Amino acid sequence: MKTRQQAITYGLTFPHTYVESPFKDPNWELVRVKGSKKAFLWVYEKDGYINLNIKVDPEWREFWREAYDAVIPGYHQNKKYWNTIILDGTIPEKDIKKMIKESYDIITDSPTKRIYEAVKQIPKGHVATYGQVAAMAGNPKMSRAVGNALHKNPDPENIPCFRVVNAKGELAGAFAFGGEGNQAKLLEEDGVVVVDGKVDLDGKIKLIAERKISPRSWRCRIVCGGVLTARKSIALPGCNINNPTLTEADLKNLSLAKQYQVTDVMLPFVRNKEDLIILREALKQNNSEDIRIFAKIENMTGVEHLEELLPYCDYIVIARGDLGNVMPLSKLPKVQAYIAKVCKEHNKNFMVVTQMLDSMIRNPYPTRAEVNDIYHAVHQGANALMLTGETAHGRYPVEAMKMLVETANGSLEEL
Repeated sequence: MKTRQQAITYGLTFPHTYVESPFKDPNWELVRVKGSKKAFLWVYEKDGYINLNIKVDPEWREFWREAYDAVIPGYHQNKKYWNTIILDGTIPEKDIKKMIKESYDIITDSPTKRIYEAVKQIPKGHVATYGQVAAMAGNPKMSRAVGNALHKNPDPENIPCFRVVNAKGELAGAFAFGGEGNQAKLLEEDGVVVVDGKVDLDGKIKLIAERKISPRSWRCRIVCGGVLTARKSIALPGCNINNPTLTEADLKNLSLAKQYQVTDVMLPFVRNKEDLIILREALKQNNSEDIRIFAKIENMTGVEHLEELLPYCDYIVIARGDLGNVMPLSKLPKVQAYIAKVCKEHNKNFMVVTQMLDSMIRNPYPTRAEVNDIYHAVHQGANALMLTGETAHGRYPVEAMKMLVETANGSLEEL
């Protein structure tokens, strides 16, 4: 690409564009975007060569300038955001076109456009929250903007806004394209279960690692897809991960434990007695030896070393959430029973946690299976039961706690 006409012709291949000569000097021609009238390509002759001014992402600005001598800071424009391409024949045409396209993408970019593109990525059979869509669109704080954009969805057939729900999994009461009932209908046709106007957000993405392609990268096959957002944990069944027992943040928190009158500390993913010794020593260094240690069993390494853990902790915690991720769920009841048996034989207190009354996050009453689960945990000898999501973000926290207490107490009564 060397001529003015070649550059303008390529610029006009992008949607909704036109060329204009807005200045008295006919040397300057601009390719603009209709509607916004923003120019993404400035074409003019200078020093015997055709020059192009294009907008650039600041993160890529220096890359292009260092890659080619004929790419310089934008002439007569903000040099932080604009580059000038000198068409002297030294830059491959594919890179000139790439820079022009990047300029067009930047000029036409908008939060609404990014929101629509994010929604298009939600797979069939899955949902995403407004917050997740906002994060996918580049700004986790614009959840409200997501709602506004989807309410004005210009192409519902290709932008599946019905797959977006609120943080509790609730459907939109004012779904713009047929109301709540229609959103539920579309989701069910997609294969998503809707109960009382809500969907379950506790879906899990499952991948199988097939080939290592670099020291930090693996090629994976998707078994169960979904929307992957930031700050999510990964379970690797069958793998032993040698992370440090305590992080710098953990040590800082422990140094404040006595000041805030902390009575108990839970250590997650306990693997062996060394983990508990390290925690006990950290508490000792902070004059907090009286704080009780709860050892969370969340992996098979912890199960295998269970007996050696008992002298070094005050409670064993059967953490069924992560423990259930490292084995077939069908084996979890047997593992729970084994841990309970060992604890009873050694007179060690233990607690059962996770999904005791999971349905009460959404509903005022539990399932029959859940109350049976509580009964069996009590009869296995559990000294404590814990609610998690039911009280942390559930709709019926008080009712859930009452049900837990009533069922646990009732389990000890004779018929």
